[in-house]
Amino acid sequence: MRVVRFSLKLLAIPILLALLVIQWGLTFVVSLSGWIFHLLSGIIFATAILSGLMELCSWQKAGSMLIVSFSLFLLPHLAAALVIRLVDAVLALRGFIKS
Repeated sequence: MRVVRFSLKLLAIPILLALLVIQWGLTFVVSLSGWIFHLLSGIIFATAILSGLMELCSWQKAGSMLIVSFSLFLLPHLAAALVIRLVDAVLALRGFIKS
């Protein structure tokens, strides 16, 4: 039984390293996209509110721009939630290797 468990731990080490590299890469991409999407959603939000207040467009069009702004704001947060799931998998695998 010990030999099987030890061999499984040896097989888990390359998987752990691959998951760590993927985690680091996705964390960087999510951080970078967070900056870009938050900036873009802020610009769209300000444009929608100011266009509605200055009556440059109807409030229905401004509302649809607000929905787009909110959607762009949410995308990095949803991607971060997926990265957190990956971190959980890495921690579980690391716990298996240490046990």
